[in-house]
Amino acid sequence: MEQAIQIRALTPRWMFLIWLTGATLVAVVATLATAAPLATYSLSLAVFGVPHVLAELRYVDLRFHGRIARPQLSWILGILFVLAIARAAVYAQHSWHTYEALVELLILALLALLHNLTPIGFLAERLQGRARFHALFACALAFLFVPTYIVLMPSSHGSFGDVLPRLDVAEWTGPLANHLAIFVPRNMIDLKWAPRLFSAAAYLQVLHYIVVLAVLPRLVRDPPSLVDDAGAVCRSNLAVTPHPPSLTIVSWPSTQVFRRYLIGAGTLSALIFAISFHDARLLYAIPASVHAFVEFPILLLAIGLGARSRAISAA
Repeated sequence: MEQAIQIRALTPRWMFLIWLTGATLVAVVATLATAAPLATYSLSLAVFGVPHVLAELRYVDLRFHGRIARPQLSWILGILFVLAIARAAVYAQHSWHTYEALVELLILALLALLHNLTPIGFLAERLQGRARFHALFACALAFLFVPTYIVLMPSSHGSFGDVLPRLDVAEWTGPLANHLAIFVPRNMIDLKWAPRLFSAAAYLQVLHYIVVLAVLPRLVRDPPSLVDDAGAVCRSNLAVTPHPPSLTIVSWPSTQVFRRYLIGAGTLSALIFAISFHDARLLYAIPASVHAFVEFPILLLAIGLGARSRAISAA
C-alpha cells in the first residue's frame, strides 16, 4: 500500500497567505533574474545547487522506489548512459554542424529547461483534489507565464541594471557572455533574445530550488525507523537511522537530520565555488547531469503507473 501523507484542508485565510507569499517570492525572484541574471544564477547555484540535488534524489527514492520494476530501472539507466555519451560527444567537438546543434539543443532542453519544470510533475503526481488544482494553477503562472514574459517583454535584459549595482559578480564568475551557453545553444548565442533566455532560465532555476528544498520534503514520509528487540522505536536525531534496503535504494536519514546535512553541504559548496567558480561548476555538472537525466523517465513512469492503477480501480 502506498504511504500517503494526509494534506489538511486549508482555510481561506491560509490560502490567501500562501498565495500572497508565493506571489511575493515570484516577484522578487523575477526582479533579481532580470536585474542581475548572472548573480542570480551563480549565487543560487553556489549555495543551493548541491543541496537541491541531494534533496531531489532523496524525494525520488522515497516516493517512487518499489513502484518501478527492475527492467524499467535498467531502461532508465540505459537512457542515462546514451544521453551522457551524447553530451560528451557534443562538447568534445569544436565545429557545430546541424546534427551536433540538434543534439546540443535536445540536451539543453532536457537539462536546463525541462528539469527546472519537474516540480510541476512531482506536485501533479503527489497531490489530489483542490490541493492539486491550486498547485498546478500556481505552477502554470510561476513556471510558464512568468518566464515567457521575461523572454518576450521589451528590453527585459538590463532594464533593471541600475537597481542592484552591488550584485556585479563578473570578477568572480567571468562575464555573462561566458555563461550563455549553459542555457542557450552555442549557435544561437549571438541572437538578441539569448540574454533574455538566460534570465528566464536563472529565474526557473531559483524557483526549482525553492520547491525542491521547501515544498517537496513536506510531501513525503520519513523512512521507517529501526525497531529494537524490545519493540521500542529508535527516534534519535543525533545519528542516521538506517532502514531495510528493500524500501529505498539509499538509507536516508530523517528529515530533521537530513536538513542539517543539507546546510553543511550548501556551506561547503559555497566555499568551493568561492575559491574557483569555474572549477566548481565543472565538478557540480557531474551529479547535476545524473540526477536531471534520471528524474524524467522515473517521473513519467510513475505518473503512467499511477494513472493505470487508478483506471484499474475505477473499472
